[in-house]
Amino acid sequence: TCGSRPLYSHTTAKSYFTYRNHIPHIKLLALLFTLALPFVRIATLPYVDAKIQPTELVFLFLAPLALWTYGRSLWPKDRWLQAGFITYLAANVVSAAVSENLAANLEAVGRIYLAFMALIVGRWVSEAPQKRARKMMDYFLYGTAALAIITYIGYISAVINGPNSMVQVYGNYPYLGTVVRAKGFTAGAGMLIIVLLLPTLYAWRGWRDGRLKIWWFALLLPLAFLTFAKEVLLLGLGLLLVEPLVRKVFGRGRRVQGLLIGAVALTFWLATHYIVQERQPFAESSLAGTSYTAGVIVWEGTDYQVIETSYTALKKAGAYVATQHPVIGVGPGQFGRALPAAKAAGHYPEHLPDYDPHSTWLGALSETGAFGFIGLLLLVCAIWRNVAPLTPAIVTDDIRLCLLVFLLLILIMSVSKDVMNFRFVWWGIGLLLGLPPNKFGAVGISPTDSNVR
Repeated sequence: TCGSRPLYSHTTAKSYFTYRNHIPHIKLLALLFTLALPFVRIATLPYVDAKIQPTELVFLFLAPLALWTYGRSLWPKDRWLQAGFITYLAANVVSAAVSENLAANLEAVGRIYLAFMALIVGRWVSEAPQKRARKMMDYFLYGTAALAIITYIGYISAVINGPNSMVQVYGNYPYLGTVVRAKGFTAGAGMLIIVLLLPTLYAWRGWRDGRLKIWWFALLLPLAFLTFAKEVLLLGLGLLLVEPLVRKVFGRGRRVQGLLIGAVALTFWLATHYIVQERQPFAESSLAGTSYTAGVIVWEGTDYQVIETSYTALKKAGAYVATQHPVIGVGPGQFGRALPAAKAAGHYPEHLPDYDPHSTWLGALSETGAFGFIGLLLLVCAIWRNVAPLTPAIVTDDIRLCLLVFLLLILIMSVSKDVMNFRFVWWGIGLLLGLPPNKFGAVGISPTDSNVR
């Protein structure tokens, strides 16, 4: 919903009997999809790399069933949301088509799939919001707990027997030296901590509300620290924002929470883009020649100096690529292919790998041009307008609160991460779209209806 307008229509051209008979199957598939969400990368395949995982196999059955059951009512009624989805997806499709690149077209298809998945989740949840949203959050927690247990076993084995697929070993890691970072069945340690964010917030709030046992939180939190990722700082912010005692002391004050969020976000952005080290010739430091930094010194003091990280170099390269392809970009997911030209032009260091853009916003601008950037901005604004009529400062419903805080952390992270390809982000958006704008019940079928499955 948005205001008093229903976000989804619950009418269907099919008979009520046929419609109701499909609901148990949708429930099973939706929960299986959710259970598999934390397992971001189990296997890689030719052409599609890690784009096909167990979630996609489940979706092959879920999508046609949802289309048959819900039809046009999958499409949200809010015109801003419609405009956001259409503009964002159209920009990706046009950019991919113009690039004439198979990988770009597969990337565009993937983004259509993610948006479609969010709409299916939102439509299904909207019929019994609290009941179904709770069930899906629980299953995401179960899946993440299974991932955590497997990763702990792999991490212990790596410490005893040497590296394996559950960890990443980073040499000369800034501030820490050589570290063994947990990654589990994800693309890396940085992805694992992002997977852990929402279930850890949910586990903590569930324990504080007396609904969950503390061991869920105790299982997940140490794993977050074993990633050695800067995103742990954002997890700490999230825990403060969902903690009932903190919210009570602050009186749910927007100003205090705004200052806290701003301070943590600024610290996170600075720590991501700059490294502080003892003053010395950079060529003699342990970071010289590594992929962590381009070696550009931006400030020197008596005892310390500040150098740019590779994230900063990628921002500069992203701006350059965007100026070379201003309207429709180089194609979805094709930023890395444009970096050799940026290196040749002196806008990206030769020794750094051809990374992804590591920025949702500059990534959209460079890969899909001004058209795609406007589409992304419109989509984000439309989603936030619909899912956050009440700000996190005054929301009391634990599911909505955890989801809103999670999306806030993702928004902070979007400056240095490519977040629009994360399945669980779109899944969370779908959950929020399916919830009403208040805590008083569902739109359409009542969650207390004994027939609701």
